[in-house]
Amino acid sequence: MKLKSTLTALILALSFNATAAVTNDDRAEALKTVHTVWDNARAANLDGMFAAAPAEHSYIMGGFSLWSRVEATDFYKAAFEGVARQDITNLREKVTMTSATSAFYMADATYTQYDAKGNKLQGGPYAITVVLEKRDGQWINIHTHQSFPPQ
Repeated sequence: MKLKSTLTALILALSFNATAAVTNDDRAEALKTVHTVWDNARAANLDGMFAAAPAEHSYIMGGFSLWSRVEATDFYKAAFEGVARQDITNLREKVTMTSATSAFYMADATYTQYDAKGNKLQGGPYAITVVLEKRDGQWINIHTHQSFPPQ
């Protein structure tokens, strides 16, 4: 009887460890997807920023609701006018796995925008959340919410 209990406990422990490993891999993949967005944002590359977003992507930025990837990129084209690059620093970030195929990312960050001559345009702190979904083995950004506190 003791052997049966020991084997059951061992199987359960191994099962939990395997699940945790998959979750950690998924968490790392989801975080990599978001970091790719930040790398493209630093270069003011809109196409790259929204490469992991489906057509039905939604975005809330500073109180404006954008209901598609097209609306979001059009909004950003106006917001990025004259911006050649950005410094983005994530002060704190976290990925929470809500299932094997969905994740929630949140961060406190700062940004500074520069024009082509290196002149500072604007900057400040912001908070951002990203809802990610794994489709066909790839993490995609289905919704983003970004807010800027008053300065």
